[in-house]
Amino acid sequence: MADITGIDEIAGVLERLGKDAPKALADAINHTSNQARQALRQEMQSVFVSPTPFTLNAIAVDVARPSDDPEGSVFVKDTARNGSNTPVDWLKPQVFGGERAQKASERTLHALGVLPAGMYTVPGKAARRDSYGNMSRGQIIEMIASLRRSKNGAKDEKYFVIRRGLDAIGIAQRVGKSVQVVVAFTKEPNYNSKLKYDEVVERVADENLEANVDKAVIRLLS
Repeated sequence: MADITGIDEIAGVLERLGKDAPKALADAINHTSNQARQALRQEMQSVFVSPTPFTLNAIAVDVARPSDDPEGSVFVKDTARNGSNTPVDWLKPQVFGGERAQKASERTLHALGVLPAGMYTVPGKAARRDSYGNMSRGQIIEMIASLRRSKNGAKDEKYFVIRRGLDAIGIAQRVGKSVQVVVAFTKEPNYNSKLKYDEVVERVADENLEANVDKAVIRLLS
């Protein structure tokens, strides 16, 4: 989360407003916060490959309210949908680098005894992709359902675990007489920082806050 607050340099501009000064400053901060949200969205479109709407809409604004020291914030939503990870789970390693949280499908595969502890999944050549390059939700559901039926004793299911010796290394599907790799198992991925979150917000505030205060003052005085 990045905070946008008032700055000393604009205090003189607000003095002539008297009791209306907090309202003008809160208005300016909110305009700046929304500009920062839009700038972060543009930055994500620049640094990520085919970001989904879920990712692009992950940034929200906590509005400033008139007070002696109004403060607004630009933050990443932390609510999940349909048991999936929250935007914070996904964006945190993109901002700070490091390890990512397990996806909901990975947690399910681990609970089924398919995915070994400490391992993650990456799409294989036979994975169906959605328009954003991710493995399609439909195939994930189909795959997990097939693996669950196998665990319950069903034979000759379409999807099955492939192994190297005793170690599970992925999930494959049967297509006629051929076998195609749908998912490979990999060690915990480590990400480099891509999204310069605080830098973007600070740049927008430096470039726009004072001008937004001027505009707010003009609106109140007109």
